[in-house]
Amino acid sequence: MALGQTPEEYLKSLQHPAGWFELVQTIVEMVAENAQGDNNLAFLEEVGRRVAASYPLNTVKKLSELNVAFNNHLYKFNWGYVDIEDAGDSLIFRHHCMPLTGKPDTDAVWQRSFCAVLLGLYNVWLHQSGSPKTLHCDLVRLTSNDGAVFRLKRRNPNKA
Repeated sequence: MALGQTPEEYLKSLQHPAGWFELVQTIVEMVAENAQGDNNLAFLEEVGRRVAASYPLNTVKKLSELNVAFNNHLYKFNWGYVDIEDAGDSLIFRHHCMPLTGKPDTDAVWQRSFCAVLLGLYNVWLHQSGSPKTLHCDLVRLTSNDGAVFRLKRRNPNKA
């Protein structure tokens, strides 16, 4: 970490390996441009599920263990970090320091797209770690240009 750099600034500095980020960003932008409706988000959520399958989590018994397991993988990817809290009837996931494009005109598309990847990732990891299939993680809101809130709760039986 550079002198005077905050932990969040340091994390963000790791998220842009030369060439790879531009490649992924271009693919995401092209998917968003070419897919119809929310098909691009469904495609990117599937990408997240496949990444999660390649980086599985073990079953955990405590919320603190789940938080550590998620962050260990997110750290490997340089994709920020998550704080998980028990909200009684659900779990809240506050994701911080998402990679950004550095291009303000495409940040909104990128952020929604990256959240779709995180949804796939989070849902698979939750089920791998012991969460029942009746529970599902959904995006609640974007909190900033590099943050989002997700919620794990019982799936609405009327949804697919």
